[in-house]
Parts: sequence; C-alpha cells; structure tokens
Amino acid sequence: MTVIVKKDNSDLFYRNACIVMIWCIAVYSSIIQNAFFQIPYGILLFGGMILFFYIMANSGKSFDLHEALTEENTCIASFMIYMLLSGLIFSPNRSGHISQWITCMEYLFLQIVIASIIKSSGTDNFHTLLLAEAVVLFVVFIRNPVDYRGTGRYSISNDVNPNGLGMAFVAGIWAILYHQQKRKVPLILAGALVALFGYGIMLTGSRKSLIGTGLVIILWLFLCFLPSLKGKGSFIGIITFLVMIILVLIIGRGFSSMYANSKIASRMEGLLYGATEGSRSDMYRAGFEILKANPLFGTGFAGFQYYYGCYSHASLVEIPVSGGIIGASWYFCAYFISIRRIINIYTKTKEIQDLALESMRIKMVLILFVVMCFYTICIIHPYQFDSGVLFGIIFGETAYLENRVSSRQRMQVKKLMGSKYIRYE
Repeated sequence: MTVIVKKDNSDLFYRNACIVMIWCIAVYSSIIQNAFFQIPYGILLFGGMILFFYIMANSGKSFDLHEALTEENTCIASFMIYMLLSGLIFSPNRSGHISQWITCMEYLFLQIVIASIIKSSGTDNFHTLLLAEAVVLFVVFIRNPVDYRGTGRYSISNDVNPNGLGMAFVAGIWAILYHQQKRKVPLILAGALVALFGYGIMLTGSRKSLIGTGLVIILWLFLCFLPSLKGKGSFIGIITFLVMIILVLIIGRGFSSMYANSKIASRMEGLLYGATEGSRSDMYRAGFEILKANPLFGTGFAGFQYYYGCYSHASLVEIPVSGGIIGASWYFCAYFISIRRIINIYTKTKEIQDLALESMRIKMVLILFVVMCFYTICIIHPYQFDSGVLFGIIFGETAYLENRVSSRQRMQVKKLMGSKYIRYE
C-alpha cells in the first residue's frame, strides 16, 4: 500500500485545479463548443492542463499507479493495450482504427483521473458537475431549441444529437436525486428539477433517455426513498410520503398530457419493431456476421463501420466486433468486477446505522450502473465522452466506499479486541 510522504496545501490546490479543469472540459465539450464558440484545440488544451495538475497533485507523495487505478480501469486499460495491438494486425482500416483508439484513450484518461480523485478523496464534485451541466444545458436548450435536421426532435444545435442531450438530462436527474438523499435537498426542489429535465427529454424525442429516466426514478424510489422513511419518524415519514405522492401525481399528469401525440410517443411505438425487424435489428445481425468471420481478435475499432457503413450504436455489438471474443471478455470483465464490488459493499452496509451514508451512496452508484448497463444496447461507451465521466464516478465511488467500509470494520474489530468487557480465558 502506498505510504504518503507528505500532504500539504499545494497538493490540495493542484487537485482542486484538476477538478476545475475537468469541469471546464465537460462544459466546453457539451455546451460551449456546440452552442456558442469553439476554441482552437480546446479539448487538447484542457486535457493537457488536467494531466499537468493531476501530476502536480501527486508529485508530493510516493505515487503508486496500481493504487491510483481502480480494478475496473486496470481491466479497461489492459483492453485498450490489447486493442491497439490486435487492431494493428487485423483491422481492415488501420488509420480509422488508430484514430478511434486515440479518441477512446482520451476518454479513458479522463475516466481514470476522475476515478482516482474520487477514490482518494471521496469528493462529490463530479456528481455536482452532472447537475450543473444539466441545468445549464436546459437553460440553453429552452431559450433556443433547434429542430435537429428537420426531424421534429429538438437539441441545442444541429451538431448535438438529441440522444446525447437527453442522456445529459438523465444524468442530471440522477445527480439531483443523489444530492436529495445525501444533502437532504428539499423534495419539492428535487421534484421540480426532475420535471424540468423530463420536459427536456420529451422535446429531444430520445427513447433511451426516457427509459433511462424511468430506471433512475423507479430504482431510487424502491432502493433509497421508501427505505429512508423508516428513520424519519411516523409523522414526518407520513408527511414526506404524502408530498412524494402529490409530486408524482402532478408530474405524472403533466407528462401524460404532453406524451400523447408527441414525437417521442410515436418513436416509442416503433421501438419493438426497430429491435426485431428494423434498422437496429439489421445492425445486430450484421455485427454477428462480422464477428463470425473474425471471432477471436475482431476487426479493430471502427471495424463495424468499415463493413456496414456506420457505427453500430451499441457497445454489445461494437466491442465484440472490434475486439473479438478475447477483447469483449476483457472489456466486459470490468463490468463484472464493478457489480461484484457494488453488491459486496451493499451487503456489508445494508441496515447498519453507522454505515447509513455509505449504504445510500452505494445504492445510488448501483442505480447509475444499471442505467449504464442498459445503455450498452444503444450507445458505444468507449466512444463517448460522457460515458468516461459517468464510469469514472461509478468506479471511483465504489473504490472509495470499499476502502471506507473496510476501514470502519477494522476500527470496530480493534475496539472489540481492546474492550475491557471481553475476557480471554
């Protein structure tokens, strides 16, 4: 285990500066460059500053790369090394493979830095980032909604896919519910923001975002909100429950009136057809055929696009086609490691009063992880900037809570062993 040599204010300054730069690159990437103006080499500039501040933040201690990396990120980093080599050998389009690999590495770097900062400090600054980003996006969106390429679906510009905008609102919903649980944000305020973000999702016409929102809210209700009523006392618990019922009725009524005859309603009606007989089904079948032709090592990044003409829009297709059975096993191993650790922490903290905060946080992590697993059927995580941020939060939060719970348990054991009431015979 890494031994800290020194920890002074300069370390904290550089760590905070690194967090600020991550906020800047996220806001610039999702909002500023699409709705306002572009900075030449802006992403590269912010990325370089993140790297600089991260190195400086760890320069005052005996830095251990293994300790900084979470188990999941170690697995994905190994997958990326494998992908570079296998793609150079087997890809039918090496230049496309290398270009996409570099992009994926940039996002993985951001993911690793976020996870490392959370793992070492437990900060929830990145959770707040998701909320702040969603609020700003909503304001920009409502002020000037753009009919995305004449499809009847709205975005902040023709360069921003409505699906990506909708998923940013889903992340904002998760973040406000996280803060509602941890910081006791007023339920009415949380409900108002959920309603606003839900309205934004309706305008985007994003089916995956609508389903993701449903998963977040339903899981939050059953895993977090309802169990939390037990500790509020009978009177306050009943009042809180009644407030929630009123909010659900108001938001549900508004949603129902908007949903009827909307663009998203017509798209939801075609969801089953698209998955079984439509274009998305064609992509799944094409991916399976490409995989059968290159089963072990795959065709490298962007291999599916080379043969089919466009991206597969699904991690469950793109990863096996790109890396073959070997690469897919390596990549998805990170998911299995993550869910195993989450469940382990959830089990250890369940219904233990001294670990109530840790229990709440790991349940919120579980909710976000479930949503990200759902997204594997409709987006390609290694190709997405936002996925890097979200997985960074998931992996970092899990590692931090794991260390915290283990530390608390060791302290309890020491107290019991040193208790004067325990006799040894």
